[in-house]
Amino acid sequence: MKKYMIIILVLSLLSYLNSYTFGQIKEIKKDETATKGKLDDKQDIKGWGKSEWGMTEKELLEIFNGEATVTGKSERRPDNTYSPIEIKNVKIASHDFRVAFHIDVDDKKLRVVSLHRTGIIIGSDFSGLEELLIEKYGSPQFRDIRKLSTPGDFGKTVAWMLPSTKIELNYTSIRGMGQYLSIIYRDNTIRKKTLDKL
Repeated sequence: MKKYMIIILVLSLLSYLNSYTFGQIKEIKKDETATKGKLDDKQDIKGWGKSEWGMTEKELLEIFNGEATVTGKSERRPDNTYSPIEIKNVKIASHDFRVAFHIDVDDKKLRVVSLHRTGIIIGSDFSGLEELLIEKYGSPQFRDIRKLSTPGDFGKTVAWMLPSTKIELNYTSIRGMGQYLSIIYRDNTIRKKTLDKL
C-alpha cells in the first residue's frame, strides 16, 4: 500500500511540474485562446506606432518629427541590425519606455522596434503589460519561463505571431544586477519569405 501511495505521489508531482514550462517554449493550444480582443486573420500590424517595416532612417525621422532623435549608434547587433534612431520617452500605461529603431545593416530598412522599460521595474509590470497586449492582440501563441544559471534568476517571454509582425514581451530578473522589461516588435515578413522557399 505504501509503495502505491509513493507512485501516486510521484505521478501527481510530475503532472504538476509538467504544467509549467521551464526552459522551453510552449505552444498554446487553439482551445486555450480567448476571443476577446483577438485580431481576425485579415487584420495585421506592419510595424510599431506610426512606423512600418521597410522604412528608411529618413522616413522614420520624418514620421516621428520632434520625437525621434539620432543616436549615432552604428555597432552591428547579432540580428544584423543597428539602432541609429530612438525616442527617449514613451508612456505606456503609466510606464516609461525608451524606443529604439533597428535598421538592417544590408538593406538599410527598419526590421525591429524595441521598447525598453526605464525607471524602477516591479514584477507586476510584466503581467500588466501582458494583459494589455492580450486585450489588443488576443491570447499569445508562445510562452516561455526559464531559469537562468544563478539560482533565483529567471526570465519570461510571451509572444504573439501576426502575419507581418512578431511581438515579444520579455522580463528578466538577475540578482544583484536588476530587472529588465522590454517589448520587441519584429518584422515577420522576411521570415515568412524564407519559409515560403522551403
